[in-house]
Amino acid sequence: MAMLLLNNPTGYGARDAALALADDIGIEIIAVEEHAATTISEMESLTRVKAMDPDVIYISSTPQPTSIIIQNAVSLDMYPGVTIGCGHASLTSVLVDLAGSDAEGIYGVFPTVSWGDDVPAMEKMTEYCQELHPDDYGNMDYITSWAEGLIVAEILKKAIQNAGVDNLTPQVVEEQGIKKLDGYDVGGLQGPVSYTPGDNRLSSSVRVFRVENGEILPVSDWIDAPLIKYEEFDWFGS
Repeated sequence: MAMLLLNNPTGYGARDAALALADDIGIEIIAVEEHAATTISEMESLTRVKAMDPDVIYISSTPQPTSIIIQNAVSLDMYPGVTIGCGHASLTSVLVDLAGSDAEGIYGVFPTVSWGDDVPAMEKMTEYCQELHPDDYGNMDYITSWAEGLIVAEILKKAIQNAGVDNLTPQVVEEQGIKKLDGYDVGGLQGPVSYTPGDNRLSSSVRVFRVENGEILPVSDWIDAPLIKYEEFDWFGS
């Protein structure tokens, strides 16, 4: 697997996760190439990668540079052929708009359901989006933001129920709100949210998606992403 990574925590997080898990799941990392958010061409880095003949290219970036990488891979006759996977920061309707037909068949992960899925919060979110933010309809990040808003509201609700509105402090919100989350379903927009000591993610569920006929469609059920204890690796922080 070759990794093409944005030169900030979006990329570095994927790099560290790959370094931690690659041996256990039988993946050889043959290249790690970084790029800037302002990149206009990754032909040079992809030419190096092409010479190594990878099976998979994993991109952890944002839509604009990801679209350039995909288009460059097509120009170099690497794709179709190599499997391309993306982190969820790349995988939005903006990427499909920018890359066009070159994005057909690429994979990615995302922590929410899709637009139009039959879950309790979908109707209200869709109504609100189409009325006030019609240009954002179809953007997966909108679902993420809506789910985050519901989670924050649930945290504050629990803190008020447990401690009273007049007693709210950051510490109270943490102890009586965040740490009291236990299986909150977020209107079905994502996996259930629970507080687990030592794991600040609150939810670990993702699904694999694939671009098909210009749409980002799920191709897997929910998958629990493992908690990686980076501090246990000798290389971490060096």
